[in-house]
Amino acid sequence: MLVDESTMSAGEVFSAGLQDLQRARVFGASTSGLSLTANMSQLPNGDVFSHVVGDILRPSGTSLEGVGVTPDEVVELDRKKFLQEDDPVLAAAVRWVSKP
Repeated sequence: MLVDESTMSAGEVFSAGLQDLQRARVFGASTSGLSLTANMSQLPNGDVFSHVVGDILRPSGTSLEGVGVTPDEVVELDRKKFLQEDDPVLAAAVRWVSKP
């Protein structure tokens, strides 16, 4: 799985679930930590009210909210890496998959 700071909500739940089940290796940067479950209700004036109804907990009991998913392999991004490789995060994942 490739993640970064813009991975949030269902993307975090999905990547955390696969990581916890040891069904995927996660590469990139820590995710945003925005994963509370919410319901939306339409108000009489037409506005929509979103209210939290649950938290997502990992098997360890740790909440994803405010913490996010820490990759198995953190890949720091900088201009030099992008000039050397098309996508350093993808390159790290490909290197891992290609190991004998």
